[in-house]
Amino acid sequence: MQESQETHISDHLDEVVAAVSITHRKKFQNKLPQTALFQPPREKLHLCEEKAK
Repeated sequence: MQESQETHISDHLDEVVAAVSITHRKKFQNKLPQTALFQPPREKLHLCEEKAK
């Protein structure tokens, strides 16, 4: 039971990472400063953490 739960969390994290990287790519194309990629807004980071739970 524990093992399948960990697998599910891992799969979900992969989805979050993919979504975040796509978002960053779009932002970068919208000519935001490159530093925005390395310093995401706190609320966005919090949102990602909430989704990852």
